[in-house]
Amino acid sequence: MLPESPFYWGSILEAQRKRDEHKKIIEAIRAGSNQLHFEGKTFTDMWKDGSITSEAASNFTKKMHATILAPSVGAIKSGLFKSTKRLLDVGGGSGCFSITFIQEYPESEAAVFELPAVCDETKKYISESKLLEKIAIHPGNFFNEEHWPTGFDGILLSQIVHDWPLEYCKDILKHAYNSMLPGAKIYIHEMLLDDDKISPLTTKQN
Repeated sequence: MLPESPFYWGSILEAQRKRDEHKKIIEAIRAGSNQLHFEGKTFTDMWKDGSITSEAASNFTKKMHATILAPSVGAIKSGLFKSTKRLLDVGGGSGCFSITFIQEYPESEAAVFELPAVCDETKKYISESKLLEKIAIHPGNFFNEEHWPTGFDGILLSQIVHDWPLEYCKDILKHAYNSMLPGAKIYIHEMLLDDDKISPLTTKQN
């Protein structure tokens, strides 16, 4: 809870304070359509077509950095990524997974594959970690197979799959498979619901 801590959750708490789902639910019932939109598009639509604004991208990246940093340390420290020499962090936001990966395995390489609107934020975090020479940034849209960089023996999808319908997830995984080296691994890091499908609350809210 200290602002100077790299694990500070302030951006998450601020986002929770500003949530207005109850108001939007009432509006959606009255309108008969999704009301979580900006300039005529839903937030998800803007991520899919790459039209997300720089401000929205920055705010979302800060929130996700706070959410993912601690789990990324745990995942990398587990040894699961030990055999990976070139990691592609798909939709990697702040690059915290890639940063942690390189800090643990400095002889390896990593790259963050993100929308152009996010890449400036990505560069800030990587620069603060003094790892710009070890972590590349690839602007692009992971729904477009032509945008995918190649030559990686590890592909990470952290907090990506739960955001999209099954058919979209199949496309993302197909693109990942087609872009990776023979024998490469796909790592999926996700929030999971308990068997009751209604807990934990932090997962249910997403």
